[in-house]
Amino acid sequence: MSFGTMSVLMSIPIQNKNQRYTSFQTIRDVSFTLTRITQAPSNTDNGKYCSFIDSTNNIMYCVGYNKSFAIKSENDGLNWNTMTPSTTSNTGAVVSDASAIILGSNGTLYNLAKSFDGGNTWTKSYLGRLPFKEAPGASFSFATDGMLMSQNRFFSPSNGHGFAFATPYDVAPRIAMADPTSTTLHVPNVPYNSFNSCGNNDLSRIYVGSNVGKIHIVTINWGIDISNTVISCDAGKLLNSLSTAAVRGLSCSSDGSIVYACLQQGKIYKSTDSGLTFTILTNSPEIPSNDTIKIWRSLSCSSDGSVIIVCRYNEKNYISGDGGISWVSDSLVKTWGTVSLHKNGSKFMSCTETEAYFGNISYL
Repeated sequence: MSFGTMSVLMSIPIQNKNQRYTSFQTIRDVSFTLTRITQAPSNTDNGKYCSFIDSTNNIMYCVGYNKSFAIKSENDGLNWNTMTPSTTSNTGAVVSDASAIILGSNGTLYNLAKSFDGGNTWTKSYLGRLPFKEAPGASFSFATDGMLMSQNRFFSPSNGHGFAFATPYDVAPRIAMADPTSTTLHVPNVPYNSFNSCGNNDLSRIYVGSNVGKIHIVTINWGIDISNTVISCDAGKLLNSLSTAAVRGLSCSSDGSIVYACLQQGKIYKSTDSGLTFTILTNSPEIPSNDTIKIWRSLSCSSDGSVIIVCRYNEKNYISGDGGISWVSDSLVKTWGTVSLHKNGSKFMSCTETEAYFGNISYL
């Protein structure tokens, strides 16, 4: 393994100078800085970086679509440890829980790479492209904001009509599909194509976004193993009754009571009743409905739901430190694709197709 020190290419402070008060919540002044992670080489094979912050264990991960690229930092981005998960290719997702790490891909051979020793050794898990009946390029575990791990439980939506779930981590996941003719587990209402998911601490309640504008609530009664686990999915609700655009940002508080979501265009939405109803955050930044290029791509929030970060493709990152009442942004325009926020709201990672950045957040 190799180690390196992150060098600062740029530091951009942003501040909201007007502090106001409401009867419910203080509007906090926020500033943040962005630093490029130089250990993530620019213009890698096919690019497409994504990240994950294991907040409980304070470990940050960055992976690239190039099959040989994966790094982690255990000291707030000061040094990065290079991992070599050669068991998978076309990596597009990463999640971890302490020394357990799972990488997801749309590789033609193996969709999951697992390590249980912090990235020293890896095993492969084949989910495959079948039994998909449409979209032959679809696969499990490739939604960059999708995979979830907690309490020895794993969940992933798919961009190929299904869910994958496992308990414990080291067993081969079981596949749940809406198709009643499938040889796998039949679960009605599973969305055909999902980009993201989020869940509460024990993953008993999971929110899944679809490419037709719906948010589904998945309920899992976890057993001692997969055979004793019961999973169900509701019919889903349109985030905006007038739009079937894809849900491209989804994140929730640790108890699952607060949920944030956004479509490709429009404003940011918030639920304070565990995803039953959503309202528009009127002060949030907005993408015009006719803008199909500079769209929202990813969203992440803190464990208490007070801090939110959302990124826009070919545009900027936006942060709120007061539950969506006020927002700040920077001047760094990039092809932002994914964001991952530490659960305490102090730091984040934001990735583009060719670069990865580490961010610090300050509250004035």
